[in-house]
Amino acid sequence: MYAYEKFQKEVLNAVEKAAGEKLDESFFSVPPSPELGDLSCTVAFKIAKEKEKNPKEIAEHIAK
Repeated sequence: MYAYEKFQKEVLNAVEKAAGEKLDESFFSVPPSPELGDLSCTVAFKIAKEKEKNPKEIAEHIAK
């Protein structure tokens, strides 16, 4: 397994644990610019929509 694939898998597992949901890789993408990071995730928007909550608060919880 390549280092970046291992990194993606570890991030997926950590976000699943924090979000309390099973996720697929479609929630993750490579940002358009390296200044924006190595990997981005849109799961906070999905959870916010389902639970009618603020996506920023959900993202902050997941980030902790």
